[in-house]
Amino acid sequence: MRVDRETLAALVLASSTGPAEAVSHIATMPNRAILVRLLLNQATRAEQAGHGRRALELYTRMTLMAPAYGHAWWERARLELVDGDVTAARGSLSAMLEITRDPELRRRVTDTLASLPPT
Repeated sequence: MRVDRETLAALVLASSTGPAEAVSHIATMPNRAILVRLLLNQATRAEQAGHGRRALELYTRMTLMAPAYGHAWWERARLELVDGDVTAARGSLSAMLEITRDPELRRRVTDTLASLPPT
């Protein structure tokens, strides 16, 4: 079900105690972006609760569903390293290099790959 901008703005205003200006920041989001956002919220909560494996599962889902979302690849690699799975982390970082065009981020990923122990 699609919710138009005016209906969403009315819902936000009705449930908000903040300033009305917050409604001006409402923007349309594709379904995939909404799903990534929901999974990211779950992954963050899982990790904060000490459930790293659950967080890794959620980041893995994100990379399968939205492979162009670089942050999920980075977090997935980080958690794979926490698990001691260097091979998987290397694969995740390599996948991230495939989608990342930002030179600074590419350098960071390349440096991280170079710092990994050989498998």
